[in-house]
Amino acid sequence: MNYAPSQLPDIDVVELVDFRGLPPTIVDGSGVIPKNVPYVRIKKETAQKIAYLWRQLPPGEQMRCHYPPFGLRFYMGNKLLVQGSVCWECNNIFAQENGKKMIYEFYAQHPHSRQLFALLQHIVMQLG
Repeated sequence: MNYAPSQLPDIDVVELVDFRGLPPTIVDGSGVIPKNVPYVRIKKETAQKIAYLWRQLPPGEQMRCHYPPFGLRFYMGNKLLVQGSVCWECNNIFAQENGKKMIYEFYAQHPHSRQLFALLQHIVMQLG
């Protein structure tokens, strides 16, 4: 089933998972990000900026791999709305929304896509 990031509802929290350095088997095609992996909880303006850029990811064509550097979980209150692993090399997102597996193919070189990648990288670098 195809996913549409532009349809992400209002959120108030984003959890950012840095997959780099974790075993590649941690990410499968289900779109589910394991709960036992480290993450950073992001709120306020930065969470809204991530959600905005997520909604702006333009459609594109994917490659046949999935090596995501980051995973994102979007929440409203305590309710998980959407989660997914994002791969800028392969131009795809493996997502899960309401228990449904989904995929989105995006244009990773588009300025909005690059801006989201840069923002997530910046957040992770500040932590580490």
